[in-house]
Amino acid sequence: MKIIRDRSARLRMILPLAVAMLFCTVGVRTAVGQDQAPPAPMTNAEVIKLVKGGLSNGLIVKTIKSRPNQFDLSADGLLALKNNGVSDEVIESMMSGSSNAAHSGDPESSSSEDDSALWLYDGEKKIRLEETRVTAEAKAGIGVAFGGSIHSYATLSEAGPAAVIRVANRSPLFGKVLVPENLRVAELVQLVKLEFDSTSKRRRVQIGKVAEFRGTRTGIPQEARIAIAFDDVGEVRFKGKPAHLYSFRPEAPLAPGEYAIVLPGYRFLDFGID
Repeated sequence: MKIIRDRSARLRMILPLAVAMLFCTVGVRTAVGQDQAPPAPMTNAEVIKLVKGGLSNGLIVKTIKSRPNQFDLSADGLLALKNNGVSDEVIESMMSGSSNAAHSGDPESSSSEDDSALWLYDGEKKIRLEETRVTAEAKAGIGVAFGGSIHSYATLSEAGPAAVIRVANRSPLFGKVLVPENLRVAELVQLVKLEFDSTSKRRRVQIGKVAEFRGTRTGIPQEARIAIAFDDVGEVRFKGKPAHLYSFRPEAPLAPGEYAIVLPGYRFLDFGID
């Protein structure tokens, strides 16, 4: 069962510092805040203050991991960090969020590791989906210096050209995810079709686009998303508050290919349809 919670600061696309582009490669994971009187969220301004104060990257990263955050990871926010001397290592830590909350369980119901899993149900088979490491990369199109577009991608950097988990069932069932009552599951869980990048030999999906005359677009484009049907399978209590459990499946049978469930913070759990 995955516990899904929204974040005030979502991971955004990676942008160049100039037309020539500075590629910034970062690991992407979900961060989940704490409910019991956490310290004040850390901000971009505080990170910049620590950098200008001469603290080492290692110490700044430890500080980021030890506190909740409210980082601005928009295009402007990332550029401001770079312009103020914040290193790629520190920015990566900001985007990765708190390592202590990378896997979320339900402390009120069970301490079993299975309670923090997302499962793929292939008929009678129950297969645990695993999170895969993702990097964000910027790619310039032909003619970018004359107003062409720049795309950013989430690339499955360590998972190879095909998912290890593969099924022949074109209408698999997934579950369960736990979502607090005040949030909408359809806004937090996505099913996407991955494309193959012939250059890197990796799977990827677009997460943003910059075009000089058409502005900036962030998020996974609609054409890469697969429509999902959600089923509310029950109300539960999470840390004293109402929440709901959901299972879900694609609305139409999936074509053979590479896919991923995407959770908040661009957290990817990949699988393949044979």
